[in-house]
Order: sequence, then structure tokens, then C-alpha cells
Amino acid sequence: MVIGTFRYEEQSYKSCNGILHLCKNNPKVFSDTAAKTCLESHIYNYTHFKKQLYNLMNQKKTNSSGTLPEHKNIRGKSHYE
Repeated sequence: MVIGTFRYEEQSYKSCNGILHLCKNNPKVFSDTAAKTCLESHIYNYTHFKKQLYNLMNQKKTNSSGTLPEHKNIRGKSHYE
């Protein structure tokens, strides 16, 4: 989809190259989800793909650092009162 969206062929090629480079350095699940989001919104360029990919990765980081797992050696706030 990216190839036919730019006026000049070189711009399309550079955009595709950038997207492939981002996909190489990130997990496939995030790349696939970002690509699907770009297709659904009909915006086919490197910048939009990069924003979608980084938003997905930041969401995962914030979701995973929410609470501590239950463990018998974790005292909690009541221990320090």
C-alpha cells in the first residue's frame, strides 16, 4: 500500500525501508498490530506507522508495571504503620 501513495517513487521506497527497519527491531506482534491500525485508518506512511508502534509499546510498558505479584515475603504498608 505504501508504494503507490507518494508522488515520487523514491519517497515510497524510503518509507517502506523505514517501516521494514522498525519491524526488524521490534516484536512481530506490535508491528502487525501497528500495520493493521494504519490499514484501517487509510494512512500509509512511515511517520504514522512509527507513532502507532511506539504507542503500542508504551501501553505495554505502563500495563505491566501496575502492581506487585502476591508473595509471602512482601510485607505491604501495614507492616510500617
